[in-house]
Amino acid sequence: MCGIAGKVSERPFPLGTVLAMGEAISHRGPDDQGFVASGKDRLVSSRGPHDKGPYRRLHVFMAMAHRRLAIVDLSPRGCQPIPNEDASIWLACNGEIYNAPELRERLRGNGHVFLSGSDSEVVLHGYEEWGVEVVSRLRGMFAFALWDGHRQTLFCARDPMGIKPLYYRLTGDGLSFASEIKAFLAEPGFLVQPEYKAISQYLQYTFPVDDLTWFKGVRRLLPGHILIFDRDGIRLKRYHEFPVHEGSPGIRGTPESVLAALENAIESHLVADVAIGFHLSGGLDSSSLVALAASRMPPPSLHTFSGRFLEGREFDEKRYLDQVRRRFATTHHEVFPTARDLKASLPSIIWHLDEPVAGPGSLPQYFVSRLVREKGIKVVCCGQGADELFGGYPWYLPDQWTACEAKRRERLSVLQAMFPDLEIDDTKETFLARAPSRQEALMSWDVRYYLPALLHVEDRTSMAHSVESRVPFLDTAVVEIASGIPSREKVRDGVLKRVLRQAMAGRLPEAIIQRRDKMGFPTPIGPWFKGPANEWIRKVLCSGQAAKRGIMNTCKAAGILEEHACDLDRSLPLWQALNVELWFRIFVDGEQPEKGPYHY
Repeated sequence: MCGIAGKVSERPFPLGTVLAMGEAISHRGPDDQGFVASGKDRLVSSRGPHDKGPYRRLHVFMAMAHRRLAIVDLSPRGCQPIPNEDASIWLACNGEIYNAPELRERLRGNGHVFLSGSDSEVVLHGYEEWGVEVVSRLRGMFAFALWDGHRQTLFCARDPMGIKPLYYRLTGDGLSFASEIKAFLAEPGFLVQPEYKAISQYLQYTFPVDDLTWFKGVRRLLPGHILIFDRDGIRLKRYHEFPVHEGSPGIRGTPESVLAALENAIESHLVADVAIGFHLSGGLDSSSLVALAASRMPPPSLHTFSGRFLEGREFDEKRYLDQVRRRFATTHHEVFPTARDLKASLPSIIWHLDEPVAGPGSLPQYFVSRLVREKGIKVVCCGQGADELFGGYPWYLPDQWTACEAKRRERLSVLQAMFPDLEIDDTKETFLARAPSRQEALMSWDVRYYLPALLHVEDRTSMAHSVESRVPFLDTAVVEIASGIPSREKVRDGVLKRVLRQAMAGRLPEAIIQRRDKMGFPTPIGPWFKGPANEWIRKVLCSGQAAKRGIMNTCKAAGILEEHACDLDRSLPLWQALNVELWFRIFVDGEQPEKGPYHY
């Protein structure tokens, strides 16, 4: 797991620019660093932490920087960028390739010479063997950039589900790319200009529905896409579409096949040269992963991590997670974020996110990741993806569609009062209208749009503390099998994730299998905004600074805060408004958030 950054240009630029871009995301890879650059007459590279000063003023036409979080092959040989045999092709990769052993064996049989035991190196030699089609052979999570010196071509790709991030921007004479948007702030001449359409999409959906970002001119490479940049300009192409199989589930979609695929996924996701832990909420998803890992990680090696709140049972899953940790004798660790932590850390969380996305679950995820790092764990497995693949959200239940839609419209109405220029997007309505089944359409929508937003939070909150987060439910085989199960089988008779429950029956405490109260990392922002955080949020939303910005009606915001204090739940729109204002303060006004202990 790492951070990558780079630049290709028709006109020479200082190598120091790309080195600074890499330094801006050093929290993604504090273990090692390297770069490669191509000038007019020579190619230079350096791998290791030694002084880069002599290179900074060197003018080049291409440069890639890499920051390494060492997970597989901890030796210096695993440092990147990685060259091929004649140093004509270079790779900078972020992620894990779980089928690397099989690919390496095949490539070696075809004469390729490997310089390390790193899983990323199979991408490099795979490109030599299969060209850009290598992406279709990779099983894992990845975002990479590859420079082909023969063709003078930059080739970038992002994994099919959007687990790992990659952003790019076209300049007047070239293209820049990076794992996080904040890296572009190191480029001379880059001016932060808000992209209001993206902000409106956040307010409406809590996530973007296209490749826009909050930074005008910066685009996200979408999941399952490749980017090619050469003398002819930029070309984008989708290489993977989420598979949807109509009809009966057949053999591939049975509970037995789901369990077998999850067993194999856990096996591959436990491959690392460092310690691995697990998130544990007490829900079906994280509990299932812990159960499957327990036979492979006997006590006390199985470490589990939870975020809990003391504001009441509706915010605490202790009664469930205790059953799981006792059943499998895990070495358990907990953290208890408070309203004080929210006030102290939210600006830093937004800085790490680059742009707000999804809901307040980013707060407990951030503190759980910090706890993981403090306990000496560098890799953690989580249950992201199971709800979208197996049907776990309440809005998939026909008798709850109307209530969920009413809550969404109420939230949007409150936001429209606060943000009078909110631009309404009709992407979702168009998407749902084209589908024959509303239930199937909602699941497809969530896989395509909501899941990448949750993965965005997962990636940034873990990498903020230099922790790699793995998602076994998004293993290629699991995704394929889940896509072969019709929605009516996933959700039946009012039971969500029916097939997954059947797959895990007998392997988990019965209370987990029968559990129906989905909580999903509940964060008590409602009570906090009424009580200990009320004065703080009022100062932010109703400040002269916010009023002068002219985006939010601060008088309306004050009134909505009063409504919330009078037991009209306005916590989610208030949360979104708070995130918008803090984003402007950090990235537009230039206020520096307080940095945590693992900001390198």
